[in-house]
Amino acid sequence: MEDYEIMARRTDELENFHTAVARLLNFSTQEVAFTDSATRA
Repeated sequence: MEDYEIMARRTDELENFHTAVARLLNFSTQEVAFTDSATRA
C-alpha cells in the first residue's frame, strides 16, 4: 500500500489528531504545533 492510499483512508484520524493531542496534554489547540521534522521545528 502506498503512502497516499494510507493517508486517504486515515484522513479523519489525522484531522482530529491536533485536537486530541491538545486535550491529552491539557493545552489549547493554539499551544500545540506539529512539524514534519525536528530540524524544521
